[in-house]
Amino acid sequence: MRNIPGLMVLLSLLLLPWQAKAVDHEGLKIVGDNGMVLRLDASTVIASHIKKLEEQSKPEPVYRVHFRLTKNAGAYLGKLTRANLSKPVHYILDNRVISSPVVRTSITGGVGLIATNSMSDAKKLLAAMGGTDP
Repeated sequence: MRNIPGLMVLLSLLLLPWQAKAVDHEGLKIVGDNGMVLRLDASTVIASHIKKLEEQSKPEPVYRVHFRLTKNAGAYLGKLTRANLSKPVHYILDNRVISSPVVRTSITGGVGLIATNSMSDAKKLLAAMGGTDP
């Protein structure tokens, strides 16, 4: 494949607003094993919040960052998860994979969560989605 100058910039301009641009490397994204990408930020997330879960069977708390997407972003998440059934999707924050759960069922309601053991990571996730500290 030949490298065509300006092609990546042109392609990134053609992407829909809820899809990550090819040149965008920061922020929070869900990346499917098949290459589909959904950016999670203030343009795609309607609401987000953190819940702390303390289970007696686990020595450390689990923080869940819940989010609700816009209608278009939710529909795209449904397509992304349907296309990646039984495969991992990767939650990437500022070029670092923070979680790679395997998709068990398509997410069609536009609602999801990301679990972490770190309150600091949970706050970073929330901030990346445009949410505020609880």
